[in-house]
Amino acid sequence: MALSFLAPVVAKIKYAFAVYFLFGGVPITLVTLLVRARKLIHSNFAKFAAFFTGYLAFTKLLVQRYPLGVRSRNSDFSLTRALIEPLYRLQGGRVIDAATVPLDPSTSYLFACAPHGLLTFEWLVALTTLPAVPPVALGASVIFRIPFIRELYSFWSVEASPENFERILAARRSICVIPGGVSEMMLSTPGQTVKVSTKNKGFIRMALKYGMPVVPVFAFGQHNLWHQKRLPEVISRPIAKATGGTYPFLPWGSFAMFLPNADSRVVHVFGDPVRMPRILGDISPQEVDYHHARFYRALAETVNTTKHEAGFADLNVVFVGMEHLNVGLPKGHHPSTLNIRANL
Repeated sequence: MALSFLAPVVAKIKYAFAVYFLFGGVPITLVTLLVRARKLIHSNFAKFAAFFTGYLAFTKLLVQRYPLGVRSRNSDFSLTRALIEPLYRLQGGRVIDAATVPLDPSTSYLFACAPHGLLTFEWLVALTTLPAVPPVALGASVIFRIPFIRELYSFWSVEASPENFERILAARRSICVIPGGVSEMMLSTPGQTVKVSTKNKGFIRMALKYGMPVVPVFAFGQHNLWHQKRLPEVISRPIAKATGGTYPFLPWGSFAMFLPNADSRVVHVFGDPVRMPRILGDISPQEVDYHHARFYRALAETVNTTKHEAGFADLNVVFVGMEHLNVGLPKGHHPSTLNIRANL
């Protein structure tokens, strides 16, 4: 007990070592191997160039033609997860199952997650804790246009498109989406307030089309991992629209580098599934609005009932566009009941 004051220092040292091996040791090892292989590459440059070109063409075809790949077990996520989970656990990351009824491993679910934050790798750890086969995540189109980045993401995600949604459904797989997308990325700032964008309704329309239950998932602390510097919105938003899901920004955290903040932790909470009816034929905007409101009410309730257990009792959650659901703000900002019609 006399040395308890050293605990924060020890935690910082452990974090520094983890950061070194993750962001220092691994890249340095790769650079060393490339330097040692430079003579081999130089003497066989034509063969290497042909192999490299063929590799890029093959992986692009693989991602486009077989978007589900071989992701059929938790072990298929192992490459990406192995790089992320040690730091996630070291910083106190964990998963809380707040659902009153356990998820059915034989049922497909649409996991709707918030907030997006700047980078989404932490979601991978949470998804692989689910029963049976983990869900396939839907990612922004731009991710799958960049060589090497697309290969890394393709271990656990596919390009977000109606065609891929159909393929995932045909394979009887669950799906993970982060509805806030780039709008939430722009709102991501560390502190006691996190903003959740409620603008996107497309995931609700898809859930209604196939009658898929929607599971609200909230990541406490996701917004604290990085600070960001970006261009003004008048420039960033047109770029985000043109690229399909990204914009120029500079993230930084510990040591003023591209590292998550040392004092941040992410706690993922899974709530009760929101059952959706299967609507055949045309789906009216009123039906989408009604079930969209049901989902965000469930998400707000999940946040409100679990923030103490998660260790974020003082966190304020602002639902941009549905401020009546705000959590943690002064009285009058989040009424206990949602004024929507009981039936359509």
